[in-house]
Amino acid sequence: MKKLRKHTITIFIFTIALIILSFSILEDKSDDSILGKWMSDDTSNWVLEFKSDGKCYEYYNNSLSKTYFYSFSNTSPKCGYEVPIGELFEYLILTNINDSQDIYCYEFLGVDNNNNFAIIYINGSINQPMGFVRDCNADSDNDGYNDCEDPNNAVNNTTITSNFTEDKGGWRNNGKVSTTLEEGRLKVSNVDSSWEGINRPLDALNIVPGQQLNISLDFDQGDTSANVRLYVQEQDAEGNHLSWNVINGK
Repeated sequence: MKKLRKHTITIFIFTIALIILSFSILEDKSDDSILGKWMSDDTSNWVLEFKSDGKCYEYYNNSLSKTYFYSFSNTSPKCGYEVPIGELFEYLILTNINDSQDIYCYEFLGVDNNNNFAIIYINGSINQPMGFVRDCNADSDNDGYNDCEDPNNAVNNTTITSNFTEDKGGWRNNGKVSTTLEEGRLKVSNVDSSWEGINRPLDALNIVPGQQLNISLDFDQGDTSANVRLYVQEQDAEGNHLSWNVINGK
């Protein structure tokens, strides 16, 4: 049986004075979660199979109809139509491997814990979502797991939020700072060095290598002109440092 190495993510925020408005983290709608064979919940003879080599096989009545290259994007336009953009939107593009002009674009609504995903066809009209159900009898990557039990296809839809109404939501002081709750905000003060601020370990999440997460932070600097730096640290299962990701702000 495969043994997955759990990763730990810790978020650090360093600044002279910081008021956090809200915080949330949830899994990204990444292309890894779509791997496998999927049956339309409306037309049972329509099947899409997504492979790790970037190809999607389309079947009708158990016969291969087309083979596509698939990709994900969050830019506009798509297939000649302007589409909304932002962190809540992601688009699936299917391009016929034998005809680069034969392209289909969909808004990708994500994969849920019940092994379903939904897409909306983009053609300039208002269309209803099309649902697909994962084929639990398939073993698309030939690893001995069916696609519903494969840990590589596991979807973690856990959402962690800190609204700062009753407690600090798991945020801890980093250094000799002071933190107080003020009207649904976490205020950080008495910061004397650039490496002081607050941090939030995310070790309660089952994070595996390659998993993508969305991190949303809203903050207000108050009356300070100091820079704000957001650090995301990744560690392996033994606590060894793997990487820093840094976002500088004002």
